[in-house]
Amino acid sequence: MENKAYSLNLAPMGKRLAAWLLDFILTITLAVGFMLLTSVLVNYDKQVEKLNEYYDIHNVYRTDEKGNKTFCEANPNDEYDSCNVAWAKFAEDEEAVAQYNRVNEYSIGILSSGLVLSIMSMYFVVPLCLKHGRTVGKKVMGVSLISTDEIKVNHKQMFIRALMGNFLVLSMIPVLLFFTAMISGGGFLYSFIALGIEFANIVAVLVSKKKQNFADMIAKTIAVDSASQIIFDTKEELSKFKYQK
Repeated sequence: MENKAYSLNLAPMGKRLAAWLLDFILTITLAVGFMLLTSVLVNYDKQVEKLNEYYDIHNVYRTDEKGNKTFCEANPNDEYDSCNVAWAKFAEDEEAVAQYNRVNEYSIGILSSGLVLSIMSMYFVVPLCLKHGRTVGKKVMGVSLISTDEIKVNHKQMFIRALMGNFLVLSMIPVLLFFTAMISGGGFLYSFIALGIEFANIVAVLVSKKKQNFADMIAKTIAVDSASQIIFDTKEELSKFKYQK
């Protein structure tokens, strides 16, 4: 006979939202710190200064009435437009193009390293210390994680959840799409896809039976209420309690 004292107590959406918001603020703050540190280590400012020198050489900047520099907007319908000529000369300069690509590579590298370090710290290292998959936000709001088989989460699940779920699917892919939208054509499409991923993640929580987001689905975890959920170490302990006579 099943023990009526046991039940699966999912975390209230209000608590989950508050926990996510606190974790988001802390993660972004930590990410900015890691990015600043990485940019100093790779001397990013020097690379940008070198690229700006190429921009000046090829006169792709224009100065507005307030003295602010802006990129010269090329007119595709006028082959003799001065901006077209400037950008064409820039594109023919192999060293200038190489420096442009180098700065973009540095930018992506700094961005990705800052995100991965902050997310792995917040969603893997911290939960290992606080136990039961709790981040700072989850600890404050009384939310824990358990496995889909209703026992405590293990280190492997937390690593997969942090790296594959929170970093890759929910952070890096949308960020790269936004970054691509900024430096290339098709900006609306890339931005739409990025926002679509985040929206789909919210919908997944609302419609899934156990209120799982994409990270939970990938790692096979469930967010539960810490105060009311009994968490067992093994399936044997759960089964013994759940079906005790």
